[in-house]
Amino acid sequence: MKLSSPWLRCVIACVMFCTLFSAKLFGCTRSLASVKVPPSFRVSVWNDAKSVPGIAIAVYEDGPSVEGVKPIPVLTVQTDQSGIAEVKDLAPGVYVIAITGPGQGSAAYAVVATNHPKPNSEIKLEWPSSSARGILRTKALMGVLASNNPLAPFENIHAELWTAGVQKPLAVHDIGMDGHFQFNETKPGIYILRIRGQRTKARYDSQVEGDIPLELLPAAKNSQEPLSLYLGMTTCGITYDSCPIPSADILPTRRLQVYDPLGSIITYSEYRVLNAAGAEVAVGSTGSNGMVELPHELNGKVTLVITRTGSAVFTLPLDLIAPTDPAPYLFVTMGVQGYGGDNCSAAHLENHAP
Repeated sequence: MKLSSPWLRCVIACVMFCTLFSAKLFGCTRSLASVKVPPSFRVSVWNDAKSVPGIAIAVYEDGPSVEGVKPIPVLTVQTDQSGIAEVKDLAPGVYVIAITGPGQGSAAYAVVATNHPKPNSEIKLEWPSSSARGILRTKALMGVLASNNPLAPFENIHAELWTAGVQKPLAVHDIGMDGHFQFNETKPGIYILRIRGQRTKARYDSQVEGDIPLELLPAAKNSQEPLSLYLGMTTCGITYDSCPIPSADILPTRRLQVYDPLGSIITYSEYRVLNAAGAEVAVGSTGSNGMVELPHELNGKVTLVITRTGSAVFTLPLDLIAPTDPAPYLFVTMGVQGYGGDNCSAAHLENHAP
């Protein structure tokens, strides 16, 4: 079926863009199902095998586009307590039926006619949109959010917590540079973490915004497990890596020999030392022996970032105290910001040099 107007293509692209983990997919869009329906039909919204009440649905009609004008739906409906919305008396034609609002969701073509030989009476949609791995599961709506680019940390993050069937966020949290957040909701279910963060030091994608769907699981008392997410942005939308964000190692020395997670010395690589605000406080090169020399007078919490052309970005958070350690230097294994799961790599201090 051919699309006859650019604005309808825009609607479809916006609906179907993968909002999470798009870097792991082959492209950002997928084709929409086409359903033949009569002028009056039902739209049901599902999360796996559960119907979802309170979800807003928009119906867009194909038509001529006007540059700079946002398309307006011909109809908006909301699912009832059984997760169903009724669409009535549409004129024959082709429409896009799309979930709107926090969490987004799927969409489908509705081919409306009065003479379909075997029309469907229902269009089924899924909510919310999620990554290839599915909805992120957690036992607590708390944790740390950080930029996936260590050279461009967040200055601030505005976070909202949503769920199905609400007209305003359950809670709002403006997160500081440390990235720590906490929402007090404890009822198990599906929530949407809506993010808008600023990182002005980023060369591209200085604003990171989008929706992250979460499933809050029942948690036993005193067994909450905080979330740790590295956030990024692509042309397909927000991305996240669910790797633990390490705490800073206390370091009483200023000389380090750095290794990658596989145990190889990181040679001939540029390094930078950033303070908590992301400002550069020291630079250098590891040379042939993989050594990092930190300024003797440098103190407090910093992040060591090592970059090498064609390689991963290695990071190590440090809490520099007075340099009283008599060892010549320390062995250090750098961490890699991966795509989560087995690709997460934590940074840690090894031991004193011989």
